[in-house]
Amino acid sequence: MRAFNQTGRGLPCNLNLLVDFLEEAHLPILSRRVMQLAAAPPSAARRSARRRKAAAPDGGATGGASMAGTNLAVVCASHWLSPARPALVVGFRGLAAFTVRLAASTPVDLHSGTHGGAAREGFPDLLRLLASIFAEDGSCVLPCVRSRVERPPSAAERKALEGVALPGESYADAPAPRWMVGAPGSAPADEGSAPRAEGDGEDTVAGLARLWLRPSLSLHGIEGDWGEPGVTTVLPGALTAKLSVRLVPGLSADEMERELRAHLEAEAAALRTPHELSVARHTAWDPWRAGGADLDSGGGPRGGGGGEEAAARALQRVFAPPPSPPFVLSGHAASLTPY
Repeated sequence: MRAFNQTGRGLPCNLNLLVDFLEEAHLPILSRRVMQLAAAPPSAARRSARRRKAAAPDGGATGGASMAGTNLAVVCASHWLSPARPALVVGFRGLAAFTVRLAASTPVDLHSGTHGGAAREGFPDLLRLLASIFAEDGSCVLPCVRSRVERPPSAAERKALEGVALPGESYADAPAPRWMVGAPGSAPADEGSAPRAEGDGEDTVAGLARLWLRPSLSLHGIEGDWGEPGVTTVLPGALTAKLSVRLVPGLSADEMERELRAHLEAEAAALRTPHELSVARHTAWDPWRAGGADLDSGGGPRGGGGGEEAAARALQRVFAPPPSPPFVLSGHAASLTPY
């Protein structure tokens, strides 16, 4: 925008900017606002803006945008292959966030000096429940996730991933640290799913498949424990674990929730824990692909319409050497893409 303004010409189109400061809070504020703007007729939005401007103390503009009739939306929540290697993301994984709560029938904190050894503590039971979701190598044991992780890339997917030339300055070109699945010295990974370790093209395909095409389940933290520095003797009466799942096409948040809930309820029954288990879903963003960005149709990641192709032509024109291919997928999720 700054560069275009320096030309001294006006923009050839109307442009609305929406800035999200609450993305990591997973609040639906921005998506709701987008839906409101999409439903507002342009004339009504202009009238509303004039009323707010007249009522403003300084007479300044206070907004009044409408997205009705929008031709193109650009989500700036993606990544490049490297600082010097631009790319256009035409597909995101989805995201489903869950909490797993284990609480005593009367969820009050106890004291280890008064109740330690006599009370059935919830912390060990919660840790056992969470550990049951993961195999020894850290992978998820739930069938809906494992079946998609173990699926080898199709011929079209493999061809597309082989065409992504990772630059030397990217993380994928460096020796993989031991904490990466499939790296030397780490736990063995399923065939075709280890990330790149020594610059091998096959490992590049496997690593990109893990990041772009396959689901993953992560444990992020536990509420209710003592997290401050120092020693504590409190026995928490209620504990809540936070998990998230990166979804891929074919794996819905509903399916993930059903399997997670059924697995944890069965494990809790086997433990005979007296604590009450509850599983709740808080975020559900579907995976998204731009139209025509289906790897199985052959040709690999590519734009699905005029907007993506126009952006690709701009990259080819501005950057030297031009990126090839300009289109990639992303393991991230974007809350606005379903809208």
